[in-house]
Amino acid sequence: MTREQPSEDSNRTVAEVLRANGHSELNPTQSLALRAGLLAPSSFVVASPTASGKTLIGEVAVIDAVRRGKKGIYLVPLRSLGNEKFEDFTRYKGIKVVLKTGDYDTKEEGLKDYQIIVATYEKWDSILRHRPNWLEQVGCVVADEGHMMTDGSRGSTRSLEPLSYLVGNLRIWLDEREDRNTMIRERR
Repeated sequence: MTREQPSEDSNRTVAEVLRANGHSELNPTQSLALRAGLLAPSSFVVASPTASGKTLIGEVAVIDAVRRGKKGIYLVPLRSLGNEKFEDFTRYKGIKVVLKTGDYDTKEEGLKDYQIIVATYEKWDSILRHRPNWLEQVGCVVADEGHMMTDGSRGSTRSLEPLSYLVGNLRIWLDEREDRNTMIRERR
């Protein structure tokens, strides 16, 4: 499964994220994700049991995108999770982070000034419909709690396909709580 060794810059990003989260090393699932090419320019899916380290994998991918001069998008199903992730990303000095929630339909051109956008699925759906000019700057999209995208109680269902269509070299991190095995898959 080894595809590519992380660069020195990638190793620095991983170390930065570990420090920010109070860890000194990666766990086996996180190490496997890196060895499988998490930081390579390709789409990526990680599905693993609860508490196996997926959140840190997603955070590494977002911070890596920012360190490469791209935007990182972190999608959540709930405002409360958005608030948590917003706070998490503000730990990184020198990175401009914004939280966007709700489904109010606006163009959001002002988001071009932020390096990390934490948003609810509904807000991201609204943003995508307007196709803002800054979309081409996106280097990574993380979908936390991805299994909730098709939850009928949320209103209309969401699909990951428009994301990969609109944003080239997309990395999707999908958290499937019901899955009992770690699965790391690259999509080309």
